[in-house]
Amino acid sequence: MITGPAGTGKTRVLAAIAGTWDGPVVGTATSQNATNELRQAGIQVAANTTRLLGAIQRGLIPPGSLIVADEGSMISITHLAALTEYAAATAASWSSPEIRNSSPRSKAAAP
Repeated sequence: MITGPAGTGKTRVLAAIAGTWDGPVVGTATSQNATNELRQAGIQVAANTTRLLGAIQRGLIPPGSLIVADEGSMISITHLAALTEYAAATAASWSSPEIRNSSPRSKAAAP
């Protein structure tokens, strides 16, 4: 899990980790804005989760790819299940670290 306030580089850390993968890397997030941030951070192939699942269904994501998710805690259970099933069936690697903004207010609300 990577936590920190907005603007501290969480997405860039994720992109740096993805940069060490020896194969195709696909980034995803629930919103198009977050997907665009993945591209700006250096993950060249990125799509929101709905579009990524469509690309998977059309056979556009190669087996053995690393799929990384920014703001993983925001991805629906249905989409997480579909991505996990794809990774298991194709020897892809699926990484969904929970990346969220951390603030004193959110920490106080945590159980």
